[in-house]
Amino acid sequence: MKRNHLAWKHLVVGIILLFVGTCIIPSIAESAPVQNDTTPMTMLAPKVPTAGTQKQSVKSPIVPSKSTRADTSGSWEQQAKLLASDGSAGDNFSSLGISVSGETALIGAWSDDDAGVNSGSAYVFTRTGATWTEQAKLLASDEAAQDAFGWCCDIEGDTALIGAAGDDLLKGSAYVFTRTGDTWAEQAKLIAADGAAGDQFGYCVHLSGDTAIIGANCDDDKGFDSGSAYVFVRTDTTWTQQTKLVAPDGASMDSFGGEVSISGDTILIGSCFDDDNGFDSGSAYVFVRTDATWTEQAKLLASDGAAEDFFSIYAVSISRDTALIGAAGDDDNGEVSGSAYVFIRNDTTWTEQAKLLASDGVAGDSFGGAVSISGDTALIGAGGGDDNGADSGSAYVFARTGTTWAQEAKLIASDGSDGDIFGWDVALDGDTALIGAEWDDDNGANSGSTYVFTNEGENQPPVAAFSWTPQNPTMHQPIAFDASASSDPDGTITTYEWDWNNDGVYEESHTTPTTIYTWLQPGAYPVTLKVTDDDAATTVITKTVNVNGTIAFSLDITGGFGVKAVIKNNGTLNATIINWKFTLTGGSILFGETKEGTILSLAVGAKVTVKDVPIIGFGKTTIKLDVSCAEGQSTTKSATGTVVLFFVLRVK
Repeated sequence: MKRNHLAWKHLVVGIILLFVGTCIIPSIAESAPVQNDTTPMTMLAPKVPTAGTQKQSVKSPIVPSKSTRADTSGSWEQQAKLLASDGSAGDNFSSLGISVSGETALIGAWSDDDAGVNSGSAYVFTRTGATWTEQAKLLASDEAAQDAFGWCCDIEGDTALIGAAGDDLLKGSAYVFTRTGDTWAEQAKLIAADGAAGDQFGYCVHLSGDTAIIGANCDDDKGFDSGSAYVFVRTDTTWTQQTKLVAPDGASMDSFGGEVSISGDTILIGSCFDDDNGFDSGSAYVFVRTDATWTEQAKLLASDGAAEDFFSIYAVSISRDTALIGAAGDDDNGEVSGSAYVFIRNDTTWTEQAKLLASDGVAGDSFGGAVSISGDTALIGAGGGDDNGADSGSAYVFARTGTTWAQEAKLIASDGSDGDIFGWDVALDGDTALIGAEWDDDNGANSGSTYVFTNEGENQPPVAAFSWTPQNPTMHQPIAFDASASSDPDGTITTYEWDWNNDGVYEESHTTPTTIYTWLQPGAYPVTLKVTDDDAATTVITKTVNVNGTIAFSLDITGGFGVKAVIKNNGTLNATIINWKFTLTGGSILFGETKEGTILSLAVGAKVTVKDVPIIGFGKTTIKLDVSCAEGQSTTKSATGTVVLFFVLRVK
């Protein structure tokens, strides 16, 4: 019975090879999924949604309207659709080989034929703003036909890891590429130290820093196709095998290593044909590293696992202390409707935190056939979903708050159609999701595509702020207002509106943040700024601008016994701290050459007399009076007169 599953598994791998003897493994291009009438549950091929009349009788294809998509996608929106620049029919662009890290996506096309039939390739795309462009096409330096290079991929920062499970008669290999600037170069080819033909080393790969985990799901250490996984580490630019991992209780046909994931010093390895909860119920293993030694920490089983659930069926993902494991064969929402399980680690103990089901799941969806987790967000593929037609596919986003998981969005392709199997593979990094549609036909039949979705979240309102110059303006003085300190945390500000007289009417509207305004009378004026962002959210802020009047001093200098002057405030603003000073130059001034003082305040229209007495001297002199105040106003007046002993005569 397990051999039937293995045959189907090899069908999905889709690598055309002739083995010694009579065994021929057909390619997936030649063998579409076919329902098995005698053993219907064997139809759950890894990553392949169930097709046929049985499923169609459960639910008819529904093509949703745009408004339906908006309702079901929550805050996630499709940002781009990625296609290979030289894609062609049968390339299987995306397959099981998609990964995203920050602004870079890596997508495999294992059936590309650049170096021979099914030699394979991988494409790098980068994002600038919201625009994705193809940066490079990667090929193995020694690539050959049937290598299936690009069957699986992972990227972290400037390092890409690409599996080639068909290399060397299915012995398999994996390649490391690194980026310098915009240029990618092959850094290493990794092979298992004890690899053998048929092991399929490179069937799945994953990276974390300088550590790579590579699955070999058909290795035979614990029995035929029991499976294994290898850990490689990088020192500078050199990669070495650190260890080989096998399930301590592994058995023939378990397919241990069919999917792998690593986070720091923790590795999660799927074994989807394990039988602990019944035939092909599936399991997953956790290994941890101390220094350079890896040990098994836990074996994870679904609490309600049952035969042919295919728990971990090439669908495991780990993020720190949280593991996400798919079970595409689970039947909670109908036969092969699928599910996914969340496990969390406390110290060294793993417990099941939640079982996730699609809110609208039905038979044949294969929900859980692909999973990815990033922090508190889980992305789960359902390649058998029918929203855009039979097996058009879908994907679901779940988010965790505290210890509770809730469905946040359902994602479907904007142009999805029958048989695209959107959700065949998924990848998640922060608020960016990649979803593969291996059998999309944009570049020819089954050429494949990948969709990018981003989590826009609920629009955050803009922040309004403004200042003005001068800080203490006066009437009739142009005042420069500047709102460039305003910002929008998740977009851009599109308009700046100004209300100058507190009447609720915005007299000015600009797309730029600066403007000039003048008041003709002194007073305290509330100024309101309203900013609007590119999602029509607005924020209002009001500040009071104190517009000062003017201070205008008039000075009247007279003589007599010494010198005196009348200082009058002819302005519209009270003056404070008025400093005055007499200075006499010329003639022979023996005493009283200078005299100064301070007046605490001088109201509008008020006047005060200041004196320079006594003065002793002779001759013609120039009398200068300087007056200034705390408000910044200053005035000077000069007069001439003749000093005769104590008197100053003929002042004019």
